[in-house]
Amino acid sequence: MASCLPKLEFKLKKFSMRWFNVVLIGFILFSVSHLKAQSPQPTGIEVTGSAEMSLVPDEIHFHLSISEYMKSGKRISLDEVEKTMQKAVLAAGLSLERLKLEQANSYPATYDENGKIKREFFASKQYVIKMSSQEPINKIMEKLDPLSVKGTFLGKISHSKLAEYQKELRIKAMQAAKEKATYMLAAVGSTPGKLVFAQDMDGEGYYPMARASNMMMERAADSSMPTPLESVEIKEMQLRIQVRAVFEIR
Repeated sequence: MASCLPKLEFKLKKFSMRWFNVVLIGFILFSVSHLKAQSPQPTGIEVTGSAEMSLVPDEIHFHLSISEYMKSGKRISLDEVEKTMQKAVLAAGLSLERLKLEQANSYPATYDENGKIKREFFASKQYVIKMSSQEPINKIMEKLDPLSVKGTFLGKISHSKLAEYQKELRIKAMQAAKEKATYMLAAVGSTPGKLVFAQDMDGEGYYPMARASNMMMERAADSSMPTPLESVEIKEMQLRIQVRAVFEIR
């Protein structure tokens, strides 16, 4: 009987510790919930603000693909086409440093079983011309033979101070959000307090493409019909920034 007493005492101590831990955890949870209930819940007003502006792009990348072609039974070499293009770039008021080669292609002609040319391919090159306005595009295209133009498209259209203007718009958007909260709360005799939350809604603006059907033009390598080269018109960039903000109510 005496040997069983230590075991019983151990079990009682272990049982008491378990109950002590349960009571302690319960007390802590009760205290935290009680404190939360007594603490005043913050009240706030959530509003959005936006700002926008128009920009004329000053960073334009014009991609031009040129190739050899046949005219009046004569092959016009790629060297001749390149010289004409370079003269057109200079005549448009641009330096040749703004003209960069992107890609060059040359494919052999294919022949039929009789040794006659089945399909003739022409060497071609693709260039990108960097400019600060759209005016040089039309001037360059006017100087080129449509048969020498394999394809054109506009790449980058942006503004050199885009990040600076986006920062300016974000500031104005936050000011607009504060102004909205102010007049909304004034209607019920309150005023906005400190800012408790703000979120940028990631509005980065709209980047326009050119309004011209030939901007994604692609001419077949063996085409003998010229593609009409229309004028290019680039729209303004429409930038818009929107934010979401929460202010305390006083």
